[in-house]
Amino acid sequence: MAESLGYKVIRGTIWASIDRIGTMALQFIVNLILARLLMPKDFGYIGMLAIFISVSQTLVDGGFGSALIQKKEPTQKDYSTIFYWNLIFSIILYVVLYVAAPYVALFFKLPLLSKILRAQGLILIVNALVIVQNNRLRKQLAFQTIALINIGSLMAASLIAIYVAYKGFGVWSLVIMQLMYGFLQNCLLWGVV
Repeated sequence: MAESLGYKVIRGTIWASIDRIGTMALQFIVNLILARLLMPKDFGYIGMLAIFISVSQTLVDGGFGSALIQKKEPTQKDYSTIFYWNLIFSIILYVVLYVAAPYVALFFKLPLLSKILRAQGLILIVNALVIVQNNRLRKQLAFQTIALINIGSLMAASLIAIYVAYKGFGVWSLVIMQLMYGFLQNCLLWGVV
């Protein structure tokens, strides 16, 4: 017997809440641990670059991924078009960030920011690869799968980051955590979808 839509919505809401709360709780705990292992300036570097990454990520998504959820019956052509658009646009934005990185470092008078932004900017491309897969699962109301992938990926990436921070890599442990989270999430979503 097929599940009723009401049951799917309730179940989806519960799993979406588990995803959100679980991710936030895990990030809080990991940040506490990393705060003991890293210097405040390491978090400051990431904080200074957060605006560039956040704005770029918002531009990459641009609502096209969400449009797939709104469309009643998207075709494979729709999925492909949005996938390639997101991927190409993320590469263009990454190139812009890559070229702008030395100027950002010069503005803040912190030369290390150039290398960090160039490495951290790769997350735009990594995240662009997963927008369509994530929205396919959302359209199917497969929030349990999304939650398990998100929390599992974050847990693994966090353990790697804690280990790298313990080994003395400083700010790079935070960059590695972001990239590993995106990479693991990509692998799992592509495997599932």
